Amino acid sequence: MAPGPDPKSSAAQADAVPYSGKIVTARMNVGVGIQVHAPMANNFLNLFAEMKYGTSLSTHSTTEALLNTKSTGQTAVEFGMSMGIARTKAFGFYKIKRRRH
Repeated sequence: MAPGPDPKSSAAQADAVPYSGKIVTARMNVGVGIQVHAPMANNFLNLFAEMKYGTSLSTHSTTEALLNTKSTGQTAVEFGMSMGIARTKAFGFYKIKRRRH
């Protein structure tokens, strides 16, 4: 009696997805942003906003199936905040103070 097909290997083959190719894109991104620095007694607060736009310069696909695939323009908007404590010492060394002569 000949052994039958292995159920584990036939299930793995049924779940396998065929390779459909890849797309290589060259993009150009430009952005603009603003930052606000708010110093306080020994603390500081930074707020920022940034907007970026990217467009595709060239696209190349490796297979016929992806030949007409294009990447579209991309827009990103980011907001953020950072805060901290300003000290007069940094790692045990005093900051150098500039003096006018």
